[in-house]
Amino acid sequence: MGEDIIRPLLEKSTEERMKVYEGFMLDIFPRASKVNFFMLDVIGTYPCSDISWYGAGGCMPFEQVQLPVPSGYDAILRNYYGDYSKPVRGTSLHEGMLVSTDISYKDLIKEITWT
Repeated sequence: MGEDIIRPLLEKSTEERMKVYEGFMLDIFPRASKVNFFMLDVIGTYPCSDISWYGAGGCMPFEQVQLPVPSGYDAILRNYYGDYSKPVRGTSLHEGMLVSTDISYKDLIKEITWT
């Protein structure tokens, strides 16, 4: 199933495949009411956002630069993070990583108390 679509696509160059993808996205975008980042949607990490939140925005300061933001940036951030104005100690896939330029990882592992 779908081989009749996939096989010809795989025979195209990367540039040609991107053109097919862009064409598909341009075709479906006007009919969409929700959007998400593809991989986040696939793995269910974050909820979809209303497409209206991505209207013409403006620029906002971030450190020493101005960055473009969508008009509904506040709704997008609240949708993903809840009350994003309150600092929260986040989780990471890299928590508990031990790094030392002076001690071998083998020696560090011996020192770890596993709980």
